[in-house]
Amino acid sequence: MDHYVYTYIDPRNGEVFYVGKGQGRRAYWHLNRKDKHPMTHRIQKMLREGIEPDIILTPCASEEEALNEERGRICLLGRKDQGKGPLLNLTDGGEVGPTNRDWSAESRAKISIARKGKPLSEKHRQKLARSHTGKTFPESTRKKMSEARKRYWNG
Repeated sequence: MDHYVYTYIDPRNGEVFYVGKGQGRRAYWHLNRKDKHPMTHRIQKMLREGIEPDIILTPCASEEEALNEERGRICLLGRKDQGKGPLLNLTDGGEVGPTNRDWSAESRAKISIARKGKPLSEKHRQKLARSHTGKTFPESTRKKMSEARKRYWNG
């Protein structure tokens, strides 16, 4: 499954709150986001409550099909910022952002330097390690994650 459309669903009320297009592990990136996007706030609140959103992947034959499917779902369900539905998407979908191939060698070098940043102090590394220890998910969530991974990796 190269390209797919993913749907985020709140298991507390069954509400679909985000639709996206992706490939690879893209559908799961949102679980670790720390920006100010409304979807990020909702996911972070859910995770603090020990709840993980349900993520449904729908395979598509091509990137074009995935982009069209994403646009169609967003149009059908409606965006919250426009007062037309529950979706926290901020666009109507169907956009393809720049890839590494689109950037000049100079831009890629600048991005690489910016991402590397300063080395972490030993104290900071220990703090990060402590923050990741002992995190567990409920059995029902682990089963859903396992099934999603099986579907993803086995096609």
